[in-house]
Amino acid sequence: MTLDQAIERYGPITNGIWPNETLFCSILKIPPDISQYWLNTAAGSQTTHIYCNKDLQEPLLIALQNVRDRGLLTALHTFDGCLNIREVRGEPEKISSHAYGISIDINAASNKLGETGDIPPQLVECFTSTGFNWGGRFHRKDPMHFSLGDW
Repeated sequence: MTLDQAIERYGPITNGIWPNETLFCSILKIPPDISQYWLNTAAGSQTTHIYCNKDLQEPLLIALQNVRDRGLLTALHTFDGCLNIREVRGEPEKISSHAYGISIDINAASNKLGETGDIPPQLVECFTSTGFNWGGRFHRKDPMHFSLGDW
């Protein structure tokens, strides 16, 4: 999905306000067998739920099931954000895919913007096989970032 497609589907974001947020976002419960391994850095506890775009929910659950089924739960350290109505870091005036809740960040401490990071290729595959774009392949590397948007 491009930025123009996201705006067409979800509506505009103006001055940090997304009027359609409650139409498109809800709480996704994370299965306990996955959440016990996944720390929510903001809460300082297990990632038991994520407030995100409804369009993200099915692909994210499938990706997480892939992680579990492939024995990679120990590589899934932290959940570091999803919905955040903001611009792309370093690109004023460009709305982030996080603003629509169609992106998540994981393992941020060791996968900083502009760096290569350390997310295993097998973990990346768990997400990209369900339709996510991985920020580690972006021109400006962002290895913590997985998104349904491609802008």
